[in-house]
Amino acid sequence: WAPGSYLRDWLDGLHPKSVAAIAFMYFTCLAPVVAFGQLTGLVTGGVLGVPHFVVSAALCGVAYGVLAGQPMTMIGPTGLTFAYVSALQRLCASSGWPFLSLYAWTGLWCSALLTLLACGGACGLVRLVTRFTDDVFNGLIVLTFLATACQNILAPFALAGADKTAPFVDAAIALGTFGLATACGAARSMPYLVARVRAVLADFGPVIAIAAATLAARSPSVAGVVDVGGLSVPASFSLGRP
Repeated sequence: WAPGSYLRDWLDGLHPKSVAAIAFMYFTCLAPVVAFGQLTGLVTGGVLGVPHFVVSAALCGVAYGVLAGQPMTMIGPTGLTFAYVSALQRLCASSGWPFLSLYAWTGLWCSALLTLLACGGACGLVRLVTRFTDDVFNGLIVLTFLATACQNILAPFALAGADKTAPFVDAAIALGTFGLATACGAARSMPYLVARVRAVLADFGPVIAIAAATLAARSPSVAGVVDVGGLSVPASFSLGRP
């Protein structure tokens, strides 16, 4: 047991590279939680929403990072999670079953199966997984996020009436965020600015893009003319029906 080594682990986290990685992982973990949490809230009528997903991702992420020793693993919902919740909600609605109870029991059942697989040494089967299988799953996740992003950009155009100003502003902000993050990520190869500034832009590219887009959307010149909307968050947090 070496207390100095544990202290060094925390002090190393104050390095600029570590801060950039932490900020990047923060938004990487928060973005799907907010996006799929909002969609789940619409499907379940507010029974499960953004606050529940944020608290769950925070607690599970910290517990997994402390106990499993894999700090770069993202703990949060995906498109497959949303599809499962939607199917389970439809099943409960058609059968008259309580959604939260069935959702909790299915989670406990999956946890029990995973525990048995881990105790039985099923982790050794990972060596049989090929690069192709990994690429298929990664491609599926990428397509899910792209489909969700495109749906969120294109859906307001179908819902809006003759005035398409708000959907166009939403699309411009979304595409501007993507473009600015991509440009900042490629800042290291730019012939402008000094190397240190280019490194900061590349490391904090997603954070800079999200902050700039948020300020632009909330600026008086935009918010005073067009209602770009925002995240609907309830005033209270409860583990039950709203």
